[in-house]
Amino acid sequence: MSSTTIQAFKRDATSRTGNFEAVLPKGMDAAHFAMGLVTAAAKNSALLKCDPQEVFACAYSIAATGLELDPAMQQAYIIPYGNTPTVVIDYRGLIELALRSGKVLSFHSDVVREGETFEHWTDESGPHLKHVPKFGGRNALPLAGAYAIAQLVGGGQVMAVMDDSEIDRIKKSGVPWKQHAAEMWKKTAIRRCFKLCPKDSAMRRAVSLVDAEMAWEAQSRRPAATGSAEAYIASRLPALELAKEPTQAPQERGNGHEAAPGQGGADNTAQGEDSPFHGEE
Repeated sequence: MSSTTIQAFKRDATSRTGNFEAVLPKGMDAAHFAMGLVTAAAKNSALLKCDPQEVFACAYSIAATGLELDPAMQQAYIIPYGNTPTVVIDYRGLIELALRSGKVLSFHSDVVREGETFEHWTDESGPHLKHVPKFGGRNALPLAGAYAIAQLVGGGQVMAVMDDSEIDRIKKSGVPWKQHAAEMWKKTAIRRCFKLCPKDSAMRRAVSLVDAEMAWEAQSRRPAATGSAEAYIASRLPALELAKEPTQAPQERGNGHEAAPGQGGADNTAQGEDSPFHGEE
């Protein structure tokens, strides 16, 4: 398939501003969203080799969640596998949707390493967790598990705890799992926790995209990711959910982590702690 130029892609994207407005949540700027898509294509020229209709279909799916496509926002991406554009929801995008919903107060995730104090249990008051990370040289210790906790508005929490055997069944053999293992383990727990949270419509749409991504991942034969930078592509795993084009417009704690129901408080994961990586469940 022949490539389109970035100038032609920009014209096509901006001409669809009304369509983006039709599916974006109220209050989001459709022109800004369209320019985020153009920026994504400019940074990953492999998108210009895909069928533009499929690329825009992916963009409509992402627009419906209210997440941004501008790579600087690190919320959602369209990544080509071969010539197939695929939707990827970054774990930061999942956390953003959870906090934006008004149902989740904070989100925290971490890995557990061998030799660290880690306990989790459930009693009549709900789930509990205690984690005391090692201080100094922690990153050299082997990974033993990962967890994510979402504190809910009004009290209570949901929690996902995964040991190494669970994650070993999920992880892939690609570059991300080798070079950014801790981030991959954390996102795996975040995605599972996100699915357990009470959801608004945007979160439900995101879950459908994540499920589609996992189904796409499960296919035994998948073309290799393509793009101008291997690391950029390798860090964003595939999801496939193509929405139909609309035809008209409708209107982290410190050295110790202990969680119990009703405990809120900010943490740096929920505040968008900067990390260069994206992973999968």
